[in-house]
Amino acid sequence: MSETLPALEAPNPHPIQLVVTDDLGRNRLTVLLRLILAIPHLVWISLWSFAVGLAVLVAWVVAIFAGRTIDGAGSPAPRRSEITTSPGQPR
Repeated sequence: MSETLPALEAPNPHPIQLVVTDDLGRNRLTVLLRLILAIPHLVWISLWSFAVGLAVLVAWVVAIFAGRTIDGAGSPAPRRSEITTSPGQPR
């Protein structure tokens, strides 16, 4: 039971190798500048998210009270795939 198994060798080693010679040290100023440059993007994403959330909320309220969605909202695919009450009758 004490016999050792031979080491497994990869039959085809990967042809690409990556050698990192950088010490990965970063200047604190450049890290701070990255954060400052990210602020406008975060503001833009926040505004878009708020606008989309508001539009979804308005569409939901309209759908609840009117019984249908706003014309032109969403893709036309669900309208084409509605189940008709009698076959052969276009909707």
